[in-house]
Amino acid sequence: MAARFDAIVSAGHPYLVAESDDVVLGYCYAGPFRPRPAYAATFEHSVYVDGERRGAGIGRALMAALMSDLEAKGARQLIAVIGDPDATVSVSFHSALGFEMIGRMREVGRKFDRWVDILLMQRAIAGA
Repeated sequence: MAARFDAIVSAGHPYLVAESDDVVLGYCYAGPFRPRPAYAATFEHSVYVDGERRGAGIGRALMAALMSDLEAKGARQLIAVIGDPDATVSVSFHSALGFEMIGRMREVGRKFDRWVDILLMQRAIAGA
């Protein structure tokens, strides 16, 4: 996690953390979707909210701040790569934020000792 944080922040990309009383409630970050210059305005993000804190608006607040930061930096598109097609909470969360399902890649990820599909969702950044 520390290496990922350092890589994201040192490249000038947003890594946001929600905390209360020194306890991390959630975080989100964005990095380049692809390394080639042609994709420089498209970002992939990750968002996590502690299971006991879900439904309290933390994820929504983090994502709003993330998208605002990306928009200020000229981003046009944001991609969600959901690493488990059974992740209905994540799909519902992203749908509520205006993301649309754009695809499914079969058995390209490995989680919990099994091959999983990934779902791709996309949203234009406001002002794009």
